[in-house]
Parts: sequence; C-alpha cells; structure tokens
Amino acid sequence: RGPCPELSRRYHQQRSVVSGQCTKSLLFLPALATAAVKMVLSRSRLVALLLTVASTFAKNPSFSMEEGRASNSLVVDLSKVDLSNFTASPNPPNCTEKSCTYTLSDPQSTAAQYVAIDSRSGQIRTKQVFDREALVRTIGNPQFVVHFLVRDGSSWTFGSFVFRVGDINDNAPHFSDPVESLTISEASQPNAKHYISEAKDEDAAENGTLTYAIEWGNRNDTFRLEMDAATGIPYLTTSRSLDRESTPYYRLNISAHDNGKSIRLRGSHIVDVTLLDTNDNPPRFVASPYVVELKENSPSRSPLVQVSAVDPDAGQNGRIRYSLTDVFNKPELHFVIDNETGVIQTTADAFDYETEPQSFYEFFAKATDNPSDPKNSFTIDVTVRVDIVDVNDEPPQITLDKYPGTKQVGSNRWQVVEGYPKGTAIAQDRKSG
Repeated sequence: RGPCPELSRRYHQQRSVVSGQCTKSLLFLPALATAAVKMVLSRSRLVALLLTVASTFAKNPSFSMEEGRASNSLVVDLSKVDLSNFTASPNPPNCTEKSCTYTLSDPQSTAAQYVAIDSRSGQIRTKQVFDREALVRTIGNPQFVVHFLVRDGSSWTFGSFVFRVGDINDNAPHFSDPVESLTISEASQPNAKHYISEAKDEDAAENGTLTYAIEWGNRNDTFRLEMDAATGIPYLTTSRSLDRESTPYYRLNISAHDNGKSIRLRGSHIVDVTLLDTNDNPPRFVASPYVVELKENSPSRSPLVQVSAVDPDAGQNGRIRYSLTDVFNKPELHFVIDNETGVIQTTADAFDYETEPQSFYEFFAKATDNPSDPKNSFTIDVTVRVDIVDVNDEPPQITLDKYPGTKQVGSNRWQVVEGYPKGTAIAQDRKSG
C-alpha cells in the first residue's frame, strides 16, 4: 500500500482502477492478484481491469488475412505459438507441451463478433467472410484487437494481438452523380483550372489510387484532364481559346481507373460543359446600303424599310437596338426608327416634290448590341437613302409670257405671232416627267 513512487506512469494508471492500491503484484503475480481482485471487484470490473492490463502491457503482434476468405478460416493456433510474444507476463505457460484452456477476454467485444476461439485447441477462426470496406464502415478501421485468456491449471495469462483484414481490388471507382454540369466562360484563358467531381474507391493503397482520362467527346482536343497534386481532385484545362459561337457545348466522358496490380477496375460519368457567352462579336447588317423610294404624297408614319442586323452572341450580348444618325442633314425631322424592330417610318405629313429643297435624303441607321451595358457594347451603322418620287398631283399651268412669239391680247387671251418656225415652245407645265 502507499503511493508507490517507484512505479512508472503506466502502473499509476492501473492504481486508479483498484481504488488507489498499488497493483505491481497484480502484474507479476497473476494468480494471487486475480484472487485478490475478485474479492473486491465485480465480474464486470474484473473484465475491465484485465482488458486494461492487457491493452497496456501486451506486445500485440499482428495477423493478417485478405478479405473474401471463407468463414471459419484459421487466424492463429495459440497452442502452437510462443505465448511470450502475446503477453507481458514474465512466465507465460508453454501450451505446446501441456494442455491449456483458452477463452476470449470479453464476449461482448468487437473481436467476439468476428472471431471465435476453441477453448481446448486454442484455434482462433473467423466467424464470417470479411469485407474490408464493410468492416471500415462498421468499426472505422480494417483491424481490431483480439484479447484472450489462457489458463494453465490455476493461473491465468492475458494476451492479445491485432487482427488486420487485408485489401483486395474488389471495388471499382465510382462517381456520386452519373452526369455533372460545368459552365466555363468562353473568355477563359488557356491553362485555367476548372475542377470537376472526383471519383471514390473504397479500396486501399494502389487498389484505391485513381487515374483519370477523357474517353470521348473532346472535340479538337480542346480540353486536358489533370489532377491536383495536393488534393487529388481532377480538373479540366483548355488547350486553346474557346468560342461559344462555333462550339457552345461539350459532352465529355470522364473515366477513373484504379492502379491494382492483378486487375484494374474503372468507372465513368458524363461532364456536360456549357460555354458562357461574352460580348465578343459586333452586330452585322444583312444588307448595305438600303435604298428606297418615297412617293411625295405618302402619309405620315408610312413605313419605308426595315433595316436588320444580326449578332451571334447570346442573351443581352446579342440583343440589338436601332437608332438613326444624321450625317448630311437632319433625318429626325422627317423619319423615325423603331428601336426594337428597325422599321423606318416617315414623320412628315407629306413631302412636296415641287417645294422640297432636295430630291433625296441620306442618313445612317445604327445598330448597338448589349444595350444594358454601354461600356461593353459594339455599334455599327449602314447608309439609308430615301429618294422622293414625284406624283402627278399638280394641274398644268401654261406660261406664255416667258416665250418669244406670243403676245397677250386680253386677260386670258394670247396670240402667237406669225412667222415663228415649227416646234417653237410657247407654254410649259411646271411638273416634272
């Protein structure tokens, strides 16, 4: 009894289980210590104590078995091994020369769910076909510790070992979604990284190490597939500039295969790449120039012509608004254009060919794309010429006094002087044509 200052830290940890009493004798005199503990502890506390001792001081050798082996496969035969490799006891029994009794330390332990021990032969065998990945999902690890007791007459020896379930390449890589969508701006620079979903493989080591590839859909080798060295996540880069107007969409089949030695397994999924538009194309008029005729007696709002421009960009980038620009005169005094449709109409009630200062009008129609963002827009223009056409809307007016060979003989009477040659003009209608 007492603080036992000469004991190591691990001995002090055991003292807390036995109400503060020194347990050095328990470790090195198993039979006497066990009897003493039974007097003061319940069976459950005894089991806890024995497992604590075994976990703390056992040497824990390991045994491995590949997953998929048949149930009842032999793990180890304790009657044929040197138990000193399994226990911290200084004098373990030699069961290769005499009969011993074997049991698992705790029938409720993890090990007891997966392995069983023959009490007479000492053989520990599996109770099921192991699936390494299922074991990891269940207990969080592909291994567990097996604690056992060996009885030699009246003494008990506590031992343990680690049982590991080895991996085989029995799981193919898989992606969480069969189809993945990715959007990339057509202005994206070559070598920019565009991350995609990684595949998962529950196998270990090279069986779970993945390599990615583009199987098909990579038109003109536009994309390269690489993997982030730090995270292992795959990403796409472009090998050339993108152009949404020529190729707006790619459907890539992405595969992942593991690096198993005996067999390689693979999985794949689809990555749909949609290119986002940028305003990189100006509008273009479908005709140039526009030349139309307008009868002088046409009423106001008479439609003249519809100018039309096209823009291969999408959305707002391809939306076009029209306007008129005066260069030689002021067309807004006579003409107006619909901003959306490009239809040009007259605004004057009528044109009078005889009094108009000119027989035609010439101006520019303008097309501007992306009207919501003037700083990121293109504008082009086209010439529009409107010729004013005369119509017979004036009665003839005879003008005689301007011509030689005529004289007025009354208010409305004129005479032609004799002697003028044939074909001499004596009157004119001021209308043209």
